[in-house]
Amino acid sequence: MGADPPRTARDDFACSLASRHSVIHCPGKLSPLIGLLTYCGPCLLTAQVHAQQTDQFITTIEKIKTGIAPVACARAAAPVNFDVGVHGTAFFIDTHGAFLTAAHVIKGIVENKEKCEMPAVLIRADGSSFEILNLYGLKFVASDCRIDDTADIARCKTIEDPSKAGKIVTKPTALDIGSDVRPDGTPVAFSGFPVNGLIPYTARANIAGYQVVEMGPKHGLHFRMLVLDKPAWPGSSGGPVYGVDARVVGMLLQAGNGLAFARPGARLNEFVSSR
Repeated sequence: MGADPPRTARDDFACSLASRHSVIHCPGKLSPLIGLLTYCGPCLLTAQVHAQQTDQFITTIEKIKTGIAPVACARAAAPVNFDVGVHGTAFFIDTHGAFLTAAHVIKGIVENKEKCEMPAVLIRADGSSFEILNLYGLKFVASDCRIDDTADIARCKTIEDPSKAGKIVTKPTALDIGSDVRPDGTPVAFSGFPVNGLIPYTARANIAGYQVVEMGPKHGLHFRMLVLDKPAWPGSSGGPVYGVDARVVGMLLQAGNGLAFARPGARLNEFVSSR
């Protein structure tokens, strides 16, 4: 084989760029394409990983939507064609109708008995299309909810078991609550319903940090609040905060100063397991 052709200034430039990102030897002439690919290899890999994470998060969000429901006061004799007022968001923790929401959402219903004829969580009877909101109301007794006013958490249960309701084609999904503490900067999402809105919204955020710790009766110290770097909206209280793995890491409670605040998953699990 003949000798390598003489190197050019462009070859030297491509080689210097490549050598900044990997160990590479440049004895001869580099084609511009090889130099560019070598230089941009890490960029392409990063872009591919980001695309995979984005796609996975979209799948996760769709899964989470089957586990959340608006908490509403319905004014109707039948569980369809509601005249409703949405007070907050709930997410199911089992397939038989148990759900978590914010205590202040339930208290708002209990204290408004005159206008709240029928407390219910509304789910879609058939989840095949958002064009037709075929909603089904799962009634619950607000006064029977177990409430922790200090933590602002409430656990309620629907009167009818959604797993056995024949009219519900798309059964509610039970969401898994994680107790692990995710580090600052971890990407998460949160979903909830706007006040008097029946279509859920979702926002992407990062964990900004955690507020001060407090002493738990069983598990020692735990964080009081999870802080997100994006604001929430009215009606999202009680909605889940979750990671790309679809595990719930917190429950939305309030917003302020461009941030959202949530009760961490460890505290939610402590509340659920207590009697």
